[in-house]
Formats: sequence, C-alpha cells, structure tokens
Amino acid sequence: MANSTLPGPQGAQPHHRRHLRHTAAVPQKPLTAPKTPGIQGHKDQADPNFTSMLGCTPNLTGVRDWADHTLGEISHLWHQALGSIGLDKETGTPMANGSTPLAAPSGQLTIDEAHLLALKITTCFEGASGKSMDYKSLAGTDDQRNKNPNFDRQATSFGLVQWNFGTGTLSKLLNKMRANNANVFDGCFTAGSNFDVLKAALALSGDKGAAAASKWARDLYATAAGKKEWQTSFENLAKVEAFNKIQFDSAINDYNPTVEKNIKWLRTFAPALMAKVEFRTYAALFDCAIQQGGLSRAADEIKAKADRDKPKTQFDLMTMAFTERANKAVEESRADCMSRRLSILNGKMLSFTVCGVTRKRENSQYGIVLTEAAKIIVGL
Repeated sequence: MANSTLPGPQGAQPHHRRHLRHTAAVPQKPLTAPKTPGIQGHKDQADPNFTSMLGCTPNLTGVRDWADHTLGEISHLWHQALGSIGLDKETGTPMANGSTPLAAPSGQLTIDEAHLLALKITTCFEGASGKSMDYKSLAGTDDQRNKNPNFDRQATSFGLVQWNFGTGTLSKLLNKMRANNANVFDGCFTAGSNFDVLKAALALSGDKGAAAASKWARDLYATAAGKKEWQTSFENLAKVEAFNKIQFDSAINDYNPTVEKNIKWLRTFAPALMAKVEFRTYAALFDCAIQQGGLSRAADEIKAKADRDKPKTQFDLMTMAFTERANKAVEESRADCMSRRLSILNGKMLSFTVCGVTRKRENSQYGIVLTEAAKIIVGL
C-alpha cells in the first residue's frame, strides 16, 4: 500500500525507520497520486519524506488502511467520521456524517441500520404525540393517568422512548446531558422551574433520586403556571442537537444489550431457527426490551411452549415468545403488548382482546417491516 514501507528492494527497510515522523516541508504543488500499491511496497511511488496520499487505500492485510502509517491519530478521527450517526440541525432526524457507511449485502442489514429502523418503529408507540423520532415528546402525571392509572408513579416521561422519573431512567438521561454541557443544560430551565431543586435531585442516586425528581415534577405540574415552566424547560432541552444525540445513543445503548441477551438465550434451545436474525425479529425484540424489559420474565413459559409445539420458523417462534411474554404483564396491559409486538412481526396493525381489554396499536412505520422483514442482520 502507498507509503506503507520505504522504497527499496521489496520495500525492505529496518523496522525502526518505518515509524519515524516525516520531517520534510510540505510541497507547494499538488502531489502526484501513488501508483497502485504492490506487494510489500514493491512498485510503490511513495516518497519516504512526505505523505503523498491520505485515506483508505487497498492493502495487503485488509481494508481501511491508512496510506501513511505514522498518522494513526487521523485514522482515529476517520473512524469517528465514517458513517457515524448525527442529527439534522433543522429536523432532528438521524443522518449519517462523513462518508457513506459500507452497505450490507443484498438481503441483509447492518446492525446500525437495524437500530435506526427499529427505533423509528418503537418511537411511534412510545411518544405522546404518536410521531416517529419525536425528541420533545413529553407526558406528565395527569396525561399518563388517562392511559393507565399505574403510570402516576412515573411523574414525567420525556423523549424518544419516554424515559421517566419514576424508574430513574430520566434522571440518568438528564445527567448525561448535563455532563455533556452543564451551562447549556442549566440554561434550558426557566426561571420559574425551581431548577435548583431538580439539580439537587439529580445528584442523588437510587430510590432517593427518583423520589426527589418525581416530587419536583409533580410540584410544578400541580399549577397551570408551574406546568408551563415544566413544559417549556423540556422543550428547550429538545432544541439542543447535542442533547438529542444523547437521546438517540441512549435509546440504542440502553436497550440493545437486552435484545442481544434475548437472542443468545433463544439460541440455547432453538439454534437453527435463530442462527440468522431477521429484521422483524430484532425490531419486535427491541420494542419488547423498551416496554417490558425483554423476554426474561416469561423464559420458562416460552421454552416450554417451544419444546411442546416445535415451531418450524423464526416467525412462529417469536409469535410464541411475545404471546407468552405479554401474558406476564398486568392484565390491563396484555392486549397492548400483544398488539405492539405481533403488529411489528406482521407489518400491519392487529387488534387483540385480552382480559376484556381491546387494543389495536396504529403505527405509521409498519411499512418498514413490509420492506425489510426477512432481511438478515449482519453481526447478530
């Protein structure tokens, strides 16, 4: 590869010389691009005193190899830029930064592609607005009580996947944002939002922190004026691109480990069916991880049913798994869990009635499943 070794017979030079930094001045005219690299630098036009080409070049040992091996720090930056996920400043929509990421082979998806598509689907269910990728989605005590009386303990739910104070997930998210830029974060909270009280709550851990943050939210929400301060403060947070990037990363990093753990467990008794993971399976598992914490609470029931009924396809296995997991939820939520997961698997809205409760969950992103359902995810 270009500049990988110094000129000489077969590029052979003492090892220590290959790691010296260039000392020659940068030429004032454009550099001639190196010839196609040869084995061990043979027929390589590189000049040992300066770098004639940066970037990815074909090489002997693999891809993504820098033309100049002394510029490792630039390689680090390049890996950060290539295909990384950022947010559009105007819309907040996730977008690729830098060069276009390498595409998966036909009929497959990269894990990053699967993450984004699954998140687009689940955020339609989670957000109070019903919109996909709604970073400013916000619900308070009274809003949530109308959906489920048990939700009063959450106090505030915010963002892409409705992190909440009741379980402590929202406090963790807000602490990540504040660690990123305390000045900007603090400035998002209005003068009447009692921010000092929230800041003290965020400094606490465990149940004490969750209780203190919940009290802060409820105290504000108790009056019309306080509710406005509460709402405006969270809207301000959702206007900060860096904070939305934290939301996006957290939505993946907080729940993908549960998905991968579930896939590993399913392979212990259905290795052939789960050898290659289809997108619809991943998307439904991701949604289950967010709404129900994954499959673990129904592990015995799922395995027993699979052993007894012997599913023939991955689709059949996952239909069994999500049905058994839904049946472990509180009665008023079972139909909702069934509708969400099985609608994702099928790529269309399905209605279910369980324990006298009927739910049919609409989702503007079901079309994603229709086009990507059976695609295999690379790396899972």
